[in-house]
Order: sequence, then C-alpha cells, then structure tokens
Amino acid sequence: MAVLQNEITTEDLTYVLNNPWSISEAEWRLRDENSRKSMFAYIKELLELTKGEGYSAIWRTANKEPIALLGGYKLTDTKYTTFFVCSHHYEEHAMKISFEMRKTLRNKAKLYRGCTLGIYSISQHPGLFTWLRFFGFTYVPEGNKGDWRYFEFVSPTN
Repeated sequence: MAVLQNEITTEDLTYVLNNPWSISEAEWRLRDENSRKSMFAYIKELLELTKGEGYSAIWRTANKEPIALLGGYKLTDTKYTTFFVCSHHYEEHAMKISFEMRKTLRNKAKLYRGCTLGIYSISQHPGLFTWLRFFGFTYVPEGNKGDWRYFEFVSPTN
C-alpha cells in the first residue's frame, strides 16, 4: 500500500536514486555513481525550490521505502514547473499514485488559477503521452529543448 507524505529526507532521495525505476534511471541519467551524485545534488536543489511557492510529496511502501518523489516550484508569477522521480517500487503502485497525483494537481490548480505547470521528459515509455493526458497536460512541441519534450498543464482561470 502506497502512503503519501510530505517530508522528503536525503535518505529518501538516496534510496530512489540508488534503486531507480527503469524509466527514471534513463530519464534522470542514473547510469553510474558519478551521474547519481550529480542528480542527487540537482534534485536536492529542486526540492529546495519547492519550499517557496511550490509543493513536494513522497509516496512510501508499507515498509516505509520510498516509491516516488514529486515536486513543483515557481518560475514566474504565472508559470511553475514540476518533476517526478521513482524507485523500482513504482510499477507496483503506479495506478494508485497516478490517481493521487491527479488529485494533487487538481487541488493545486484551484489555488493557482490561470497559471501553467510545465514538465520536460525524455522518456521513451510508450504510455507517456497518455499518462500525461490523464493529468490534463498537453504536448507543446514548441517548448521542446533538444530531446526533452515539453508538456504543459493550464490551470482554469475561474
């Protein structure tokens, strides 16, 4: 059973990066110790940014092992960005976590009316577009950066 919590520790991040889901391993480029150390520092920076006008969440197994980390932070007054990284436990809990993430996004959309939330992905997962549409994201190819594809969620204005 996946449990949603808010406090993310350095141990949680270390666990996720050392035990990544295959998609996270490719997307976050976690192929060796050096890349894991670089991504650890980078994701720590992202998590710090969530402490301002942002959000972060972690899901854990019943044994308290991290499943997934979600974060979002402010770029401008009306633009936010989000990130998602998972441990190897994700596939077992994907459906439940996806529904909880969609609920989180809808709740945040009510708070941040008229704002956009972007996410970049290089994932080659065949269900990526469908999964992001499930949340309400649309593919915005003009926002792509190299092989990173850009998706955007636009919060309703009313």
